[in-house]
Amino acid sequence: MPADLTNLQAAIDAAVTEVTADETVDAGAVTLITNFAASVSAAVTSALQADAAANATSIAAAADAINGVTARYTKAHADLGAALVANTPAA
Repeated sequence: MPADLTNLQAAIDAAVTEVTADETVDAGAVTLITNFAASVSAAVTSALQADAAANATSIAAAADAINGVTARYTKAHADLGAALVANTPAA
């Protein structure tokens, strides 16, 4: 093979090797970016679901406490009213 064609073939081979390496790096970067985005999305979704579950539990616990105090207040008020009626002389 003439020297010019040998040099040309060497340049083509080097270019093919470089393009192949670039394609491999680019494919790896695409995979990394795609997987990173999916991982972040999954982590955010998981955190939001955990927060919602914690809020639901906290809200239910607060509602139970409020309902308990309200029931105690209602009973105490009714007991006081009944005691007043029972101990008030008729006019």
